[in-house]
Order: sequence, then C-alpha cells, then structure tokens
Amino acid sequence: MAKIPVFFISLLFFNQSQAGCAVHEISQGQYLLSHPSQMVATADGNQVFLLDELAGNVNRINTTEKFITEAITVGGEPTALALDEAQQRLYVADMFNGNIQVIDYSGQPAKLINTKNISELKAGALLWDAARGQLIVSNSKDASILLLTPDLIEKKRIQGTKQTLLAHDMVLLNSTLYVSYEGSHQVGVYDLNQGQLQTTIGVDKNPTDMVLSATGSMVYVLNSGNSSLSIIDTQKQSKTKTIVGLDYPVTMALVGERLWIAGNGRASLQQFDVKNEVLLAQKTCNEGIERPADMVVLPQRNKVYLSHQDSVSEVVWGDGFSFSLKCDADSAFKPITQANIKANESCQLQIDGGSGVFNITTQSTHITLKQGNQPYLWQLTAGNVGDSFNLNVTDKTSNEVLTLFTTIVADMELKANGKTITDFISTSMGQTLVFSVAGGQAPYTWAVKSGSGELSTTTGAQVVYKPTKITLTGQADVVNVSDGNQSVKSININVLSVDGVSISPSTAVVEPNKEVKFYALGGQQYEWQVTAGRIDRYAGEQVLFTAPNETGEVGLLVTDPSTGKTAQAFIYVVTENLTINPFHKTLDLQGTVVFQVLGGHPPYTWTASEGDFTSYQAPTTTYVAPKLIRQAKITVKDNGGRSATAQVEVNSHLLLSPATAVVYAGETIKFTLARAEAEAHWTVSGGGEFKQTSPLGAEFIAPMNVGPVVVGATDGRGDYIQSIVFVISKNLYLSHNYINNQPPAGQTIRLGVEGGTPPYIWSTTMGVLSASEGKSVFFTTPTRLSQPQEEVAVTVEDGTGLLAAVHFDVQNQQDCQDTAPCVAQTDKNIKINLPALTAEQAHYVAIALPQNPLLWVFTDLNQFIAFDPQQLPAWQGTQQMLDFPLTENLPKGTYTVYLLHMPIGMNPMANLDKGQLTTRSFTLE
Repeated sequence: MAKIPVFFISLLFFNQSQAGCAVHEISQGQYLLSHPSQMVATADGNQVFLLDELAGNVNRINTTEKFITEAITVGGEPTALALDEAQQRLYVADMFNGNIQVIDYSGQPAKLINTKNISELKAGALLWDAARGQLIVSNSKDASILLLTPDLIEKKRIQGTKQTLLAHDMVLLNSTLYVSYEGSHQVGVYDLNQGQLQTTIGVDKNPTDMVLSATGSMVYVLNSGNSSLSIIDTQKQSKTKTIVGLDYPVTMALVGERLWIAGNGRASLQQFDVKNEVLLAQKTCNEGIERPADMVVLPQRNKVYLSHQDSVSEVVWGDGFSFSLKCDADSAFKPITQANIKANESCQLQIDGGSGVFNITTQSTHITLKQGNQPYLWQLTAGNVGDSFNLNVTDKTSNEVLTLFTTIVADMELKANGKTITDFISTSMGQTLVFSVAGGQAPYTWAVKSGSGELSTTTGAQVVYKPTKITLTGQADVVNVSDGNQSVKSININVLSVDGVSISPSTAVVEPNKEVKFYALGGQQYEWQVTAGRIDRYAGEQVLFTAPNETGEVGLLVTDPSTGKTAQAFIYVVTENLTINPFHKTLDLQGTVVFQVLGGHPPYTWTASEGDFTSYQAPTTTYVAPKLIRQAKITVKDNGGRSATAQVEVNSHLLLSPATAVVYAGETIKFTLARAEAEAHWTVSGGGEFKQTSPLGAEFIAPMNVGPVVVGATDGRGDYIQSIVFVISKNLYLSHNYINNQPPAGQTIRLGVEGGTPPYIWSTTMGVLSASEGKSVFFTTPTRLSQPQEEVAVTVEDGTGLLAAVHFDVQNQQDCQDTAPCVAQTDKNIKINLPALTAEQAHYVAIALPQNPLLWVFTDLNQFIAFDPQQLPAWQGTQQMLDFPLTENLPKGTYTVYLLHMPIGMNPMANLDKGQLTTRSFTLE
C-alpha cells in the first residue's frame, strides 16, 4: 500500500469544517453524459432518472452503487420528464417535435411502450398527478394545460394566459396547480377541478424552479433573472416576501427545513432556512459544481442529486453548524474555526447552519455578547489584549454544542532587522533584510507584491528578503504579509545603488574545496583577487570561487580600474557542520523550548513556519509554540547562508488513537479518546458517519467515496484533537466516450477513472495524453500508422499500485466520414479537410497551435487571421481547410482544429450553447 505523504497530513489541520458539504461524482461507466438536465427520483431514493438532452437518452442511476446502469434511448432532444412510480412508468416530452413517450422501467433494460405526437404541442414541463392518475402537460405554445390519461389520450385542455409563455416548472397542491413562466414575471395558478386559470401571481424576473413547502402552505419560486427567491402564500394566493442576494440561482430542492439552491455564481450551492426565512450567506458549497441544471432530493437521506455541466453528482451536507466572522475592517464574513479579535474591536458572529435557536456562553469578562437582528447573527465586542477564552454555542433544538476558541489579539507589528517599520525603509543592493511580524494571528503568509526581490520563504513569523534590482524613480519594492484573520500589512522598500562597487554576497561560509558564486555590483570594469583558493571568471562581474583545503578566513577583493574603487568579501572556510539542538521537540500549546545553534559563523537568522522567538539573531533563542495543534519547521541560517532545520510537534493534552488510518470505503474503524475532561463532542468532515460515540471513543463508518476524512473530538474544556482517515478503494475502472474501441487516427477521446486512490498516473504506448496525472484526461490517437490498423493501450495506475487499461484498434482513416475535421499527414505535407457542410447553417473554423493560447480563424483554404471574439468571420471555403508543406519552422506538439456549426444570423460568441462544436487533434513530432 502506498504511503501517505506527511506534508499532506499536516495541511489537513488547516482545513476543518464542522458542517461542510461533500460532492461525489456519479460513475458514468460507458454511458458518458453530453448535456445532463432534468431528473426525477423514486420515493425510496434507490433510483434516479436523468435526461441527457443532446444524447437523446434517459439515464437510470442506482444511488446505492452511485453508478449509471442504463441509458434508455428516446431520440430527439428530450426536454421534460415525469415519473409514475405506481405503474413504474416514465413520461418523456420533446418540446421541439411535440412527441411524448412512455417508458416501462419495471425491468432492465427498460422498454419504450408508447409514443404520441400531439399537434401544436410545445411541452415546457411535465408532472404526474398520482391522486387522479393523469399526466399534466404544460403547453408553452399557448400557455394552456393539457390533462392526459396514462395512455396519452387527452382528457381536458385548460386555457392559459393568452400569451406565449415558456412553462419552466409545475407543482401541485391538492387540485391547485402552480406554473412558473420563464421569461415573464408571473406564476399561473390553475384549478384542475374547475378546469380554468384561477389567477396569476406577480413575482420577480424570469421565474424558473419551484418547490412546495412540507406543509403546503408556501410555494418557493426561484427568479433567475434577478437572483432572488419569491415566497407565495397558498392560502392568500399572493407573494408575501422576496429574498435577495442569491448567487445566480438555477435550481433548488427542499431538504428538511433547508432549501438547497444551486447557481452559476462563485458559491455553487447556498442554503435558505425556511423556518426563519433567512438566507444563510456563509452556508455555501463550491466543490467543483459548474453550470448546474437540476436537483432532486433522495428522501430520508439528507442528500441530493445534482446534474451539472457534463456529469451528475451526489451532494451531502452535514447537519451541524459552523461560524463566520466579520469585524470592523472586514468587507465580508469569513469562515473561521477560531475567532481572533483585536482589542476594543466590534465583530459580528454569524452561525452557519443549525436550527436558528441558539444560546452563547463564555467565562470571559473581556467580551460583550448581544444577539443581532436575526437568530443567526450575534454581536461581539472585545476588551483587553491577550485574553483567551471559549465561546460555547448551543443549538437549543438539537442540543448540539460547538466551541469556538477565541483570542483578543494586538494589531500586526512589522520589524526589519529588529527595528519597527513606520514608513519606507531603504537598503542597498547585495544587503538582506530580516522581516518579522508580531501581533495578529498565525499562520502568516508573505508575498512580493511588486518589484523583483526574493523571499527566503512564504510562511512563518520571519522571512529574509533579498533585493535583486535597484528601485526606479517613483516605484518601490512592496512585500505583503497576511495573518490568519486575512489582515494585510505592506512593507515599502527603496533599493539604492551602491556607492562605488560592492560584492554579493559580502560574507560566505563554505567547506574546504566547495564552490560559491560571487557578483560585483556598481562598477564598470572589474579585477578580482583572492588570498587563498581559486577563482574562475564567467563574466566580468561574476566569478566562481573554489575554497582551499585549509580552514580559515579568505579575502576576496574586486577593483574597478576606471575609478579605483574597491570592495571586499569575507569567506570563512570551516569543517564543522551547522546544527540545531534539539533537532526535534514535542510541546504543549504555547509551550517553550530553548534552541541553540552549533557551528557556522555568526550572526545567525532564526525563522519559523509557526510560533515565535525571543531573539532572531542570537546563537541561543527561546521558541514559543502556537495556540493550535500543528507542526512547525524551525530554520537557522548563518552569516554565510548555510542552514539547519528542526521540527516541533504541537500537541493537545488529549490523545486520540489512531492518529491516522487508511481504510477501504465503507469499512468501520474504532477510535479511542484519552485524557478528556467531561463529555466529548465528536465531529467529522469529508463524509462518513458515526455508528456510535461515547466520552471515551467512537465507531466510525468510512464513506463510499475515496479521499481524506477528518474525525475530530472536543472535550468539555474546549481542547480539540483530530485523526486523518484516508479512504481508498479496492477496485479501479476506466471509462471512455468511444463506443466500439476502433477510433480513427487523430481522434480525441475522453478517459475517466473510477475507484482506486489518488494520485492517478497515466501512460500510453502511442498517441498523446493531455496530462500524465488526474482523474480524467483526453487521449488523442496517433496520426501516423505503419499499417491500416494498430493496437494502442492506455494504462492508469493509482496511488496504491492498482492498474487498469483500455485498448483501442486505431484505424488509418483519411476521408472525413464523421462530423469532425480529418487530418492527412505525410513526410512532406499536411492536409486538413472538413466534413460535409450544410448551407442551412453558418460554420466557423479555427486552429490552436502547441503551447500557444492564441487561436487562428480560417476563412478559406490556407487563409487565416488572429481570433477576435468581437468580429468572428464565418468559413467561406469548400471542404479543404489546409494544404501546407511540412517544414522545420512549424511548432512541434499537439494542434487542435475546431469546427463550430451555428444557426444563420446568430452571434456565435453570445450563443455557444445553441451551436454544435466538434474538434480533431493531431501531433507534429
């Protein structure tokens, strides 16, 4: 079994969530999705049926195995779906051809048992009325409602609003039908018993998805046109409230007392508390969900299925709650696991999740608590610096308690070489600066915001900065440091030219016979001398120094003959190693240890990834551990640049066994907790569930998805400890989007891996892979074959050594017999032909060169211009696109040809979803 890297474990200590989401992509197997859209689920949640509009399929998903088991072909472009579970039938409508089809899914494979074409039908949405045994069809042609028997015989037609409106969704409450009309500002209300339109209710722009509340008293309507949610009272038949601030919403589902809302914004999933009518702004999830289409609830499972882009995923959201904080200097709420508040600062604590009925207590007298204008919002006002305490938050409904460790901290203070920075600081070329930060809250992150200087590290309380260029007039080097609260401070540095000449580095410590490079700065010409050892000149300003066999001090002198200016560097040749004592130490939270450096040449520079020092340049210093459980790397450098490192483990007084574990998906693991005070509270992030918990331990069932899971425990006094569980799979599968495994030369195929354990490493006997690592890659078959057919193998290996392979019989195909461009290549020239083009459409042709982001658009044979999205010219030629001699000047690598078919008169860049895009890749070697 492959070893789990230690650095990966340490990173997980910084990414904890009490109530996060987990998104698990459903295995597509051989049924790769093109354009997944509407879904329906059975009442037991065991099956989900998913429309694939472009493929003309209804996909059957087994939710226990999380696998597409069947693709039911219906043809055309199906747009709406309804489920009659009692008779085990699916109804599928095609808006564009007026067809409605009936599928019997009682067996596998499912059977198409009826198809009916209804004249003048533009079916916007379908809904099965189980109480009356009828199919409700919204006709967007005239905004009417059709009631059909199970055999698709029309029973009644209810006239609509006398407008041509596209019906997007329908919900049914007893005999009252609500219909959202996309592209309008209204919801239609129909009485099925009376057979008439009862009223219309005004909502916001572009209403789409609708959900009926559990009691039936409310209908929730998404308004995609202005990112809002309308709430309709079903007794008054009127809108009672509008919730704004949604993130480009597309679809939603009701899970318990939460609406899960998926959108196209940065937060792909949001939650709305229907009980308190509050949008939980920080209760968001953006785990790789792009272009969501539809969402259905799996009853009794606290999870949903979400179709999006080219896949479908299971989404699980924890029942617990977490915190977000917004203080005086912040522009938005930030998720936190600990609160770090500045002295006398006022902050808002937002509770993310839970029931909305909370109580907060603390033993501290240095903070004031007050509930805000809604149940999830609390006001915190801090007192004196240095006070640390716990905030205990209790959900009164579930009695769940979550502890927030809180510290009142000072503002960040920056120093350069031990002196406080108040304004611009200056330094000369070749001189280094030691920057240190105090106050704020670790971890600290450093970055060069502008200029070309170099940092010794990007994390820790101290860094060494080395300038590399002289500051230009009106500019400055800028170094930023941010702390764990995302507070940012800047250091502005003027880098001055040297007076005369100088040498960089000015000091070096080397072992006998070792080599060091030196640079001269500031002069016009240079002459070098050395008192011992040897120098080899690379250029006038650069030499390579080789130390002598003997230890001692060596002088390196440089002279500018034009001015007579000189500079000297000191080189210390030593034999002793640079070491730290102790080299490893385990500490309690905020514990201390004395480190001593041995060997090297003073002064010394101490830096740490976490924690702080009492002195930064002494041979002996006291290190203070941070307040959180984590690993710290201690580094010391001597005056000549040699370095040594030590490790510090910061532990809680709690003990949790095992600290890490590797298990198979679904396996049960037992945890033992020691030294806990009072009852322990158990949490998990990343999936899985507890079989049972107690103050002394827990039994945990690993999730079915692979990857890391964090199991944590907090005792009565607020101390926290965690274990990392790595979930792996026993099986490894390969899937691809080519049906018969006989692709032509130059064909691009999408390959995906299921099961196994990351990382996934890919290899091939021939052809080109888009990447060597990842869960999915694109494989382009070879363009040059030595015979009409050759076998090509693609292999993937997971992190535990499991192997899976797929074999293709690649065909040497010269003619364009499919919808993509074709490539013919010889030793002397290359030809690209297009497939048959229709006069009923406009066509656009482009090519991407290897390792070049710029596209070239072709208008005729060998005629091309640079891509301009504002003025995209259409193809004017016949079927031959390129006929070009092969020369050494052509870039080597993979080329991709794009062919886009669009309706005539439509702007292609604004309507890409209305077009059909095909590609063909080839490689020049």
